[in-house]
Amino acid sequence: SALLRRTPLFPGESLVSLLERLTLLNYYASPRTLQQICRNRLESPANQDDLHLPKWAETFFRLADLTHIAPEELYAASNHRFTPCLTLPHQQVVELPWDGATCKALLPPNQMYGRIRASSTAQYCPHCLKNAAYHRVSWLPMVSTLCLEHRCLLTSQCPACHKPVSIQEIVRKRCHICQADLSAAKPPLLEGDEGGLFSQKAIQAWLVQGWVAPSPT
Repeated sequence: SALLRRTPLFPGESLVSLLERLTLLNYYASPRTLQQICRNRLESPANQDDLHLPKWAETFFRLADLTHIAPEELYAASNHRFTPCLTLPHQQVVELPWDGATCKALLPPNQMYGRIRASSTAQYCPHCLKNAAYHRVSWLPMVSTLCLEHRCLLTSQCPACHKPVSIQEIVRKRCHICQADLSAAKPPLLEGDEGGLFSQKAIQAWLVQGWVAPSPT
């Protein structure tokens, strides 16, 4: 393998976050180096695939070979995991032939628009960043607005210069413009709004775990 250093997926980590940490761990000059390594030995058209949002099973399996992380875990860390929730009844699910006779659902770009945050305009919980510097997959959907663990609003800006932050900056915990510590942000706490908290519990359970009705208490 070309990867000298590997890392497991952190709990609830997004795929883009993992790729950024692998870039840092292996001292690559840019994420493009990892992209080139992954594309090596892939057949066309998979060798033109985007690691941030793979459309081909070969890409997931090649990345699994490099990282020693199961392909199913990599798929679950990608935007594609939200396909069942974001596919309307009249829309046909795009299937990705997986392993043998099985298929995975793909989330087309037009279904992500306005529903899933782009890597360049991400959101995060500063308290979570203080505990561990990585981006969580639960922060990807637009409708996720709270950190359920710390009962605070998610933030999407640098606390110093107020520019939108990227997933790469969240992993590094630094704004690349002003070098401010992103974990120093102080988002509003959700105090006394139990209805709002209950709604976010329901929404995030539906999006991330499949529907599980949360307890209202």
